[in-house]
Amino acid sequence: MKKLIRPILWLLFVGFATSVFAYNLPNLGDPTEQALSLQDEKNLGEKFMQAVRNQLPLVSDPFVVNYIQTLGAHLVASSPKPKQHFYFFIVRDSSINAFAGPAGYVGVNSGLIFTAQTESELAAVIAHETSHVIQRHIARGFEEQKWLTLSTIAGMLAGIAAGVKNPNAGMGVLTAATAGGAEKSLSYSRDFEREADHIGIQTLANAGFDPCSMPTFFGRLAKQSSLNGDHVPDLLRSHPVTEERLADATNRCEQFPIKARRVNSVDYLLMRVRLADELNLDPMSAVRRYGILLKKQGNANNFILQYGYALALSKAHRFKDALPIVQKLAAQNPSILIFQITEAEIDAQMNNRDAALAIYKTLASNYASYYPLMMSYATFLFHAGQYGQARKILEPYQDRYQENDVYLDLLFQVQGRARDLLGAYQTRAQLYLLYGDLKGAIQQLKLALELAQNDLYQKRKINEKIRQIKDQMNAS
Repeated sequence: MKKLIRPILWLLFVGFATSVFAYNLPNLGDPTEQALSLQDEKNLGEKFMQAVRNQLPLVSDPFVVNYIQTLGAHLVASSPKPKQHFYFFIVRDSSINAFAGPAGYVGVNSGLIFTAQTESELAAVIAHETSHVIQRHIARGFEEQKWLTLSTIAGMLAGIAAGVKNPNAGMGVLTAATAGGAEKSLSYSRDFEREADHIGIQTLANAGFDPCSMPTFFGRLAKQSSLNGDHVPDLLRSHPVTEERLADATNRCEQFPIKARRVNSVDYLLMRVRLADELNLDPMSAVRRYGILLKKQGNANNFILQYGYALALSKAHRFKDALPIVQKLAAQNPSILIFQITEAEIDAQMNNRDAALAIYKTLASNYASYYPLMMSYATFLFHAGQYGQARKILEPYQDRYQENDVYLDLLFQVQGRARDLLGAYQTRAQLYLLYGDLKGAIQQLKLALELAQNDLYQKRKINEKIRQIKDQMNAS
């Protein structure tokens, strides 16, 4: 699957990559007047994300997901288009890569997160990708590269789906769709990369990050890849780095006044620890590694390492050893909610349900909308058989998390167990839509319609949703 999807992402986006230096840019045309309309791009984006959800292993840890989406939202708010739609996600993949799909779907590989040496470097890559979207490089490439058509991109997306059961068939579709066009697409990539660098650097500065982290990160990757011979990170394959590009980016970032920049946030450091824990398949080796690190001089009071140690112990089912560590961390750092949430989760694992519930209730009184807390609390209530309470925790945020399949899956299960079948069918329909099963979504909505009975509001809402899906089916 990796061998299939990377070339597709490459061909989709290499010709459209770029950066945003506001000075001496070539005239690439007005991005609002393109053959690819905003609606076309939105439709392609949805198909792209459906393929991603179906084919790629995505990170689901609520704290990690919340971190990447919060960071992305902060960068977008500091960009030239602060209200544009974006959806950020992390792929469980050790390769060093990030990519921007149509209509603001931005993916970051776990390998890139661990390769970045600072939060600013991670922010730099995300800012670069968001700049591709903001400048509508796919739409502009559509106009610049006459060989590229909607059917061409649809063929690429079909290649992803075909590759699930038959990778050779998938590559066949891809080859047929793109034959003769890739070489021409490369002629635009340098201009687009340069434009994305410029806007990304401006965004970084506005967001309080070090704007020079962008040329620093890309430059270090380029240097390492040159030392490694043929091994070139995927990020550099889709975002070619030249000496001219690095010099231009460095010159641009140095134009911003030197001022206090954001250092690595606690959330960033904890996110890396939790991500490593989710990816780790050998918890005992992690327990030994953290134990050795904490014994080194100066590390005994490092709360990041202590937290990683507690997570590893918990994953190894050594809950009695893990609990006092997180209890101490929570007491010493009351503003870091994840320590208290982890304490509650370990209490639940040890069947200390009263202790866990007390923590959840206290936190929920002030932080009910905090996504990691909401998911942890609702999961606890679900396993405790308190389905109605879990439903009350989740349902107020349905509009906010309509693109979050993990949230919707939990909500669907909670609604079903709470005997709210009308809500469960509608939630499941939204889940089906996220994965591209339009017929399945309509079937679920028809089941909901039967239950609506005399509820005219629900009937109108469900019928309108069915109509929209049918329109979408007729248009595809």
